[in-house]
Amino acid sequence: MTRVAGINGPEICGSKGSVRIARGWTRIATPVRIFKSFVLIVSLCASSVVSAGLLGTVNGRTADFTRMPDLSVEGFFNFGDFDDVDYQNLGARVNYRLSPGVILHGDIGLSEIGNFDTVTYGLGAFYALTGIFQNIDSAIKGSFHTGDFDEAGDVDVLELEFLFSGVEPIMANGLMWYANVGLHRLDFGSSSDTELGLGGGVVLPVALGEAFAGIDLIDELTFGIGYRYFFQ
Repeated sequence: MTRVAGINGPEICGSKGSVRIARGWTRIATPVRIFKSFVLIVSLCASSVVSAGLLGTVNGRTADFTRMPDLSVEGFFNFGDFDDVDYQNLGARVNYRLSPGVILHGDIGLSEIGNFDTVTYGLGAFYALTGIFQNIDSAIKGSFHTGDFDEAGDVDVLELEFLFSGVEPIMANGLMWYANVGLHRLDFGSSSDTELGLGGGVVLPVALGEAFAGIDLIDELTFGIGYRYFFQ
């Protein structure tokens, strides 16, 4: 009688025991997956996990789009802690300046929430607002992100934010500041939540692009860092 490792667990070839063991393994594994999904759902709902960083990244830019080229690409890393559930997202974002006042962007990332991880996708746009404030640039941003966390279900995040930044650098090395405020809606299965969020960060010209770091606060803190490369 030969023992081999089956896809659904250990099997004994040439014996009816293979069927019993495989079925038993499935009965054990299924409740484990259901329990992990339940933990994720409860944690997300209980902690109101709605964040500009969830499934995406911090804005990491000023509201003056004339400083950017027509095409840029960035790598980012976001992390935070939501009611004892760890969250992190590693990914890349592509920015395309459609006009001097409009930037389109799309991103892809590997997001991890607790024991679940998946590939997430997002699309969005920035639109520059002119003539509203003196000595402050402003813009509006809309974005949508989604991810499928297996048995836990789909997570969708819709964001609408205002972005503000100084007209001039705050340091001689070109360091700029930005701030954002907006609404963030999380849809998770049959549950949904909408929260007001605040955030901000800094942008520093480095080599052929710029580095950025930011913080978003929506019940919990999300931190983000990254580097944006300019295609000239």
